[in-house]
Amino acid sequence: MSRSSFMKEIASMGISIFHPRKDRCDICCSFDTGNIGQDDHQECQGNSLSPYQVKYLDHTLFSNYKDFGNLKSIKPGKKATAPNVTKLRALKYTPDGSMFFKTSFADDWELLPLPRNDVIPVNGPDRLYSSRLKIKQSKYDHLQSLKSVLLKDAHAFYDNLPH
Repeated sequence: MSRSSFMKEIASMGISIFHPRKDRCDICCSFDTGNIGQDDHQECQGNSLSPYQVKYLDHTLFSNYKDFGNLKSIKPGKKATAPNVTKLRALKYTPDGSMFFKTSFADDWELLPLPRNDVIPVNGPDRLYSSRLKIKQSKYDHLQSLKSVLLKDAHAFYDNLPH
C-alpha cells in the first residue's frame, strides 16, 4: 500500500496522526488542532518552551575554601548509638554557621553538634578569582581556528577570551 493510499484510508476512517513539535507546548498544539479555545491559549502565549535550562557561569561563582574552617567529622553524634555518616540523607548549612542534618527525608532537621574548633565563619569564603582566568596563547589560537565551523554569533565570545 502506498503512503497516499494509506493516508486516504486513515482520513476516511476519521483517524488523525499526532505530530508533536519539540518547540511547542501541549497547550499551543491543542489550540492549533482546535481542541482548546482562545481563552485557554492566551494563558500560554509568551512562554517559550525550551528543552534546556541554561545557567551561565563566570569567575564570581567560585569561592576560596582553603582557609575556611574544615570539619573533622560530620558524624551526627559521638555515642555508639548515634547514626553513622552513611545514614545521612541531607545536610543544610545556614548563614549563621549552623549545620543541620536528616537521616530520613521525612524527618525534621536536627542540629549537627560541631566541636568548638570547627566553627564555620559567618561571612563565608572569599571569592577565588577577581577576574576571568587567562588561557594559554596556544589554546587561544586553537579556539580561533574553530571559528570557521561555528556560527557567526559565537565569534565574539572566542574573540574576547582573555589570553
